[in-house]
Amino acid sequence: MNNEMGEMYDGVRFDPAAAGKASSGLDTLADRLAADLDAVAQALTVVPAGVDEVSGRASQTHNDVATSYLTSARASVREMRKLAATLRLSSAQFDGMETDNVSNLGGRKP
Repeated sequence: MNNEMGEMYDGVRFDPAAAGKASSGLDTLADRLAADLDAVAQALTVVPAGVDEVSGRASQTHNDVATSYLTSARASVREMRKLAATLRLSSAQFDGMETDNVSNLGGRKP
């Protein structure tokens, strides 16, 4: 079958080793990012420079931005973990389906 760019495709190919490596890489990246976020969370907190209203307001604004950033970044970590888990699940399901298909055709999986 030709695609829009004229390349030929002769079917679906799935590399379980590459999928496993990709999911492990996502988990490693998520672990590293989570650790980095935990390490800098305290440093992102700013105390007011003085007792005046401007210092208090500036500190509060900075801390609100830091909280928003950390919340979003931690949500990204959760999404990476979910993506890695989904990739592992899809790999397992694909492997099971391939095993069933081979068995139904009377062969052995390579």
